[in-house]
Amino acid sequence: MRDTGYLAIDGLQASDVVAVETNPTTVDWAGCFALVNISDQWDAAVQPYRTIVIMQDNRVFKLKNSPASILRILHQQGRPHYDAMLRQVMAPVLGIHRNVAYVASDLCLLPVDQEAASNHSWVNWQPAEMNWDYRPDGTMLTRLGSVPLLWSVSERRIKRRVLNCRRLVSYLQGYGRALLPSRDVLGKSAVLGPDAESRVRKAVQLRWARRVVSLVDRVVDVVFLRLGLREIEVGDYSRMPEV
Repeated sequence: MRDTGYLAIDGLQASDVVAVETNPTTVDWAGCFALVNISDQWDAAVQPYRTIVIMQDNRVFKLKNSPASILRILHQQGRPHYDAMLRQVMAPVLGIHRNVAYVASDLCLLPVDQEAASNHSWVNWQPAEMNWDYRPDGTMLTRLGSVPLLWSVSERRIKRRVLNCRRLVSYLQGYGRALLPSRDVLGKSAVLGPDAESRVRKAVQLRWARRVVSLVDRVVDVVFLRLGLREIEVGDYSRMPEV
C-alpha cells in the first residue's frame, strides 16, 4: 500500500491483518468502509477467520464471523432482517433476485464481488462521499479520508449493482412516504389522548402497509410488515439519492 497508494483487495489474506475483533456486536457497523470476504480461505484448524473489515478511519481487523453472519448481527441490533425483509419481500417487487443490497436507514451495504463460499464482499455505499474509478486492472473505490481500495471487478458489474441499490433505496423512500397516515385520520384521535393517538397511528400505518403491498400483488406476513414499519420509523433515507 505504501508503494502503490491503494489497497488491492484481490489476494488479501487473513495473515496480512494483525488486529482481531472478538466481539462483532460492539462494532459500529455504520462506520465500516468494506467487508472483505475471505470465507474461501477458512480452515477450522489453521485459518479460522472469514472476514477482513476495513473501517472508514482506516482501522483494519479480522473476524471469525462470515459476512453473512454479520448481516444477522445487524438484525439482532434492531435493523431489518436481510433475508426476510429485503431479499424475500422488497427486492423481488423490483425484479432484483440476486446480489441484493442491504439497506437500513443510513447504512447501505453493496455486494461487490462474485459470491464465494456462500458470501460476498461488501462496501458501505455512500454516494455523496465516494467515487468509482474504472481501470483496466479493476475498479478503484475512493472515499475522502479512507485508503483507496482496488477491486478486481468490472465497470459493468459495479454499475449494475449500484443501479439496483438505487432502485431499492428509492423504493424504500416511496414505501415510507406511502405509509404516512393522513393528518385527517390522526386528527380525529387527538381528543382521545396521546396513548390512543399512538395506537391509532400504528393501526393506520399497518393498514396503509397492506395497501402498498397489495398494489404490487404480494402476500406478506404481518411480521414482515411490522419490520418494515419499524425500519421506516427509525430510518432516514433522505441522504440516499432518488432514482
